[in-house]
Amino acid sequence: MKNVKRLTGFVLSILMLVSLSACGGQSPDKAVSEYLDALKAYDTETLKNYEDVLDSVDKNLSSFLDEKDKDKVDKESQEIAKKILSNLSYEIVSTEDNGDTAAVKVKITNKDFGSGMKTFFTDMFAYALSHLDASEDEMNKYVEKKLNTMIDDAVKSSATVTNEVTVSLNKKDDKWVIKQNDKLSNAILGNLLNSLKDLSDSFK
Repeated sequence: MKNVKRLTGFVLSILMLVSLSACGGQSPDKAVSEYLDALKAYDTETLKNYEDVLDSVDKNLSSFLDEKDKDKVDKESQEIAKKILSNLSYEIVSTEDNGDTAAVKVKITNKDFGSGMKTFFTDMFAYALSHLDASEDEMNKYVEKKLNTMIDDAVKSSATVTNEVTVSLNKKDDKWVIKQNDKLSNAILGNLLNSLKDLSDSFK
């Protein structure tokens, strides 16, 4: 269904934004702080210095969305990303610098978007089953409305989640490069990634 592909586009765009390798900083903890600060501020100029984020997102979306859908999803996903990332906070716990490699332990807190995503999928499929005659446009509008409502409700809620993760870094050309992993992405997205994986597993 096209609306499911559009939803995948929303989520994939945001995941691409936080999962690309970042580099910078004069020290490992500085590199991690700069990256997380840039995400929180949705500072695309700074993020471009780390990696060509927007082009990578664009290519990924192009692989499964029509051009007209890709343009719309890209714009809307950026607005959703701003909402999700604006509530990000973190605390550097410790840093282990081994010369060419390093490990930075960090506590990352965000709103609890994972719980809301489970409710969103339940509502989406319930709507689809009860509106079998709904047009594609009607389904798309419902998905977009419910997704934005879920994000807004999570942002307004006092519920947060904190994950402690270890960020691994390698030194390349005198710059620290962050090695991304699912635990880091999930922490940044407020358990959204884990929730999506659980939902995916439930359909297997």
